[in-house]
Amino acid sequence: MSRSNDAKAELRHSLLRLVKGLSSLFWGLPLALLVCAQTSLTTILRPFGVLPALATTGMLLYGVIQLGAYQRHRETWMTTLNHARLFGLLCVGLSPFVFLWSRLPWVEFYTNMMGMLGLAGLFFLFTLNRSLKLLTDMLPDEGLREETHLFTAINLGLIIGVLILTAIIWLLQEFFQLPRLVILRIDLLAEGKRFLMLFFVLLPLAMTMTLLWKIKEAALAGVFEQDLDSEPIEREDAEAGVDTAFILQAREPSGDRD
Repeated sequence: MSRSNDAKAELRHSLLRLVKGLSSLFWGLPLALLVCAQTSLTTILRPFGVLPALATTGMLLYGVIQLGAYQRHRETWMTTLNHARLFGLLCVGLSPFVFLWSRLPWVEFYTNMMGMLGLAGLFFLFTLNRSLKLLTDMLPDEGLREETHLFTAINLGLIIGVLILTAIIWLLQEFFQLPRLVILRIDLLAEGKRFLMLFFVLLPLAMTMTLLWKIKEAALAGVFEQDLDSEPIEREDAEAGVDTAFILQAREPSGDRD
C-alpha cells in the first residue's frame, strides 16, 4: 500500500492544525481564567476594556476550531467538538460582561451574565474533556489513551459535582421559602467554602492542561517522525476507532503494538 504525496501533505497539514489547536487550548485555559479574574476583581486591566477577556476566550474558540481539521469523517468526534465550539462561542460572547460587571457590580443583569459565563466555562471544560477522550481513541498510543480515560473521568466527575452543588444552593435560595437564619447560614457556607469550590475547578483545569500537553507531544511526533517509517502498516479492522493514517506518521516499535 502506497500513499501519494498529496495525501501525506493533507495529513501533515491536519496534524499541524491539531498541534496548533492543542497549544492554543493549553495556553488559553489559564490565561482566560486569570484575565477574567483580574478584570473583575482589580483595576490592572481596566484601561484595556473588554479586549483582554475577548482575546483570551477567543483563544479557546480558535483552539477548538483548529481541532476540527483532524479526522473530519468521525461523526461522534465532530459532534462533540461542535458542542465545545458552542460553549466556546458563548464564553466569547459573554466575556465583555466581566468588564461591565467590574464597573457596575450592583446591576443585576450584569451579575446574571457573569453567572452564565461561569456555567458556560464549566460546560466548555466538560465538552473539551470529552473531546480529548475521543481524540486519544483515534491515536495509536495505548498508554496515553488509558491515562486520558482515567483523568477525563475524574475531571468530568468533579465538574458535574460543582454543577450539582451550585444548582442546589441556587434552588434553595431562589425557590424555597427558608427562614432568614437558614439562608444566612447558606450564604456564609458558600462564602467560607468558596476556596474549596475554586479548588474543584482548578484541579480539572490543571489535569486538562496536562492532557493537552501530552496529546500535543504525541501529535508532534506524528508530524516529525513521518519519514522514519518506510513501510506502511496494514490494519485489518478499519472500524476499530484507531486512526490508521496517524499510525503511519507516528509509528511505534512493533513489539509494543498488538
